Amino acid sequence: MYKKMINDIGLFRLVNFKNLGASLKQNFHSFLISIFPVIYQNITSIMLSFFVSPLQLGVFYGMSKIYRAFNTLFGPISQAVFPIISKVSNKNQIESKLLIKKYLTLIITIGILFMIIIYIFSEQIITLILGENFSSGTLLLKLFSFVLPLTAISNALGRQWLMAKNKDSFYLLTQFLSSIAAFLTFYYAIKKFDILSIPISLIVFELVTIFLIALFLLRNEKYRFI
Repeated sequence: MYKKMINDIGLFRLVNFKNLGASLKQNFHSFLISIFPVIYQNITSIMLSFFVSPLQLGVFYGMSKIYRAFNTLFGPISQAVFPIISKVSNKNQIESKLLIKKYLTLIITIGILFMIIIYIFSEQIITLILGENFSSGTLLLKLFSFVLPLTAISNALGRQWLMAKNKDSFYLLTQFLSSIAAFLTFYYAIKKFDILSIPISLIVFELVTIFLIALFLLRNEKYRFI
């Protein structure tokens, strides 16, 4: 079998350090953009365990799983659209602006739809997926629902538009500043709002991201599409 593999695809060769370093340098901003939100979420989740009871923590993780299930649905759409926007952006600026407008309208509509579904049917969703014992997490799940349309907007403006325009460094800056704002919100809100402080801080994260990108677009007509 090994011999057949070698014949079909050739010998395996390790990437040399020079090529590896060039690849890492080229994708360094993209890597940090992906890792910042993960670091923030992990830190806040660990800190949360020190401030709330095990019961509250269980409710939080239950509601978080439901929220993340809806949030991950943005992924396939985003991954499918980004190469198209990036390709068009390099050839036709007007067409790329029309395309991001259509995508933004679509993704916001989906985000608002998700929010409405979760907000209205939160009790039924919780009972169906987790059982009646988690009914105390209704308010938490409703708060999580408000994050979804904001995530849709920030993703469209940042990952789809700025990165297609090779403005990774600025988008990275917005992620860094948004993470700081969200962490400070979480830190000062946790004693008063307990597990509700997580979705509140996520809302702040997305709002700061959207505000900074909108400010950038307003000041740079080249990248403005509205």
